[in-house]
Amino acid sequence: MQDVVTWGALIASVGAIIAVVRLSLTIGARLNKADSASSIATAALAKVDIVGMQLAEYKVEAAGKFASAMDLADAERRFATACDGLSARFDRMAERLDRVLETIVDRRHDK
Repeated sequence: MQDVVTWGALIASVGAIIAVVRLSLTIGARLNKADSASSIATAALAKVDIVGMQLAEYKVEAAGKFASAMDLADAERRFATACDGLSARFDRMAERLDRVLETIVDRRHDK
């Protein structure tokens, strides 16, 4: 009977050793995954910092390139002045055309 208990104890101890080895390998694998995840997160944070700096630089550059409200108001005033000048030119051209047409009509009546 003692032989059966000894074999049972041996099998149980081998099973316990295998369980401990398997547990330690599983914990080691998870620690390796955690380390690699940590290094990936560190790299991602570095990239985020770089992109953040690039975005800040772009904001400064874009602010310098886009027109301000005052610039737009000045451009609108210049456009309105040009349109008024064009209107005056059309009025003078219409007057000249009227005189030409009156001259043509007067010549026809004289004949």
